[in-house]
Amino acid sequence: MRKITVSASTTYDVLIGSNLLIQVGRYASQIRPGCTVAIISDTNVWPIYGEPLTKSLDSHGISCIHFVFQAGESSKNPHVYLEILNYLAENEITRADLLIALGGGVVGDMTGFIAATYLRGVGYIQIPTSL
Repeated sequence: MRKITVSASTTYDVLIGSNLLIQVGRYASQIRPGCTVAIISDTNVWPIYGEPLTKSLDSHGISCIHFVFQAGESSKNPHVYLEILNYLAENEITRADLLIALGGGVVGDMTGFIAATYLRGVGYIQIPTSL
């Protein structure tokens, strides 16, 4: 595994390597102990990687919920954005919790924007599934 520390307005680490998905629970529990994680993914990525990620979080005592939207650029719209915001609010996600973007592209764009705007900012982890 390779770790790159990015120094911006907030310092954060980028981890690059194989089999990191099964370690997400350990990293998330270090970042926000006792939090709830809301996983945001799409219909292409969730069926492949959703279960291993959920198991990793569960194995570290992290409760999680997930929102899966239709894959593709057409989902990058205000309707899906509001659906996700409402889902987070209905499930009482707070600023003490974390979002996880499970997938790159549209998933990463949507989750990053939601993390920046929901409750004036929520921590999140980006897990792109392709390079």
